[in-house]
Amino acid sequence: MKQNEKTVSSTRRAARIQTAETAVCGICLVLCVCVLFYAFRMYRTTKEMLRTATAVPPTVLWYEDAAQSAQNVVSDETASTPQTENAPQSDNKYVLNTNSKKIHSPSCRYAETMQETNKQVVTDKTLEQLLSEGYSKCSVCNAE
Repeated sequence: MKQNEKTVSSTRRAARIQTAETAVCGICLVLCVCVLFYAFRMYRTTKEMLRTATAVPPTVLWYEDAAQSAQNVVSDETASTPQTENAPQSDNKYVLNTNSKKIHSPSCRYAETMQETNKQVVTDKTLEQLLSEGYSKCSVCNAE
């Protein structure tokens, strides 16, 4: 009988060890999945941050404005008549989004990131004409 009890006892012990090993393996598997999920989430977040940080390069216009104002000063000094005919067209330059029917200024952040298929640059129409055609002003730049 004692031999039989030892066999049963060792069989139960082996079953408990196997169950414990299975539980440990299950816990390890769950932890590995959690670590992989967290790593993937961090990778995706970092990738998205890098994409948005490099998607739109900053626009520096200060040198263009200075050159244009210097050119206007020189042309005003050399001209004997006021130059109303040669007024810069940038005052009437608008960027239209033909999909959303919005009017943007050329320096607006939405005009710079707009898809080319939806973009239309207009220089020959006034703001009032565009508004009468059904376009509305951008809420960020107010088409100025």
